[in-house]
Amino acid sequence: MSLSEGDRVFVNRSQTDWQPIEIVIAKVGRKWAYPLDSRKYWPGTRISVKTLELDGSRAYGRCYLSKEQWQEICEKEAEERAADAAWEDMKRKMREMWQRPAHLDEATIRHALSILFPDVSDTSRAASAALHERRPDPRYPRSTKADL
Repeated sequence: MSLSEGDRVFVNRSQTDWQPIEIVIAKVGRKWAYPLDSRKYWPGTRISVKTLELDGSRAYGRCYLSKEQWQEICEKEAEERAADAAWEDMKRKMREMWQRPAHLDEATIRHALSILFPDVSDTSRAASAALHERRPDPRYPRSTKADL
């Protein structure tokens, strides 16, 4: 990512901006680039050459090398927000459930678990039963009729 004098970049100051503002780079240093007529937009504004982040007293946001790049990133962020909202909905509905829904069988639940947690090894019914079987507590030996 290299900026040079005369390049046009698109500045988006927040997620609520509908359209980015196009600015022209006037001067490029080793660390910072300065927009042409920065007083028009934000006094004292400079752009990090490395990250394309705005820096200044009243300037914040990010620059993009093209409007298409800005649109791609906006679409990805919108997809992420939608996925996060769906995840929150699912978590809320799961918290509200006290019992397994009648229409879900073990295979369906295990399939959902394998989708949600692909890196966890398969837990079969036998493994699950072995984990949950009642074992006698060694601290309390069983009494027999002979002991009584």
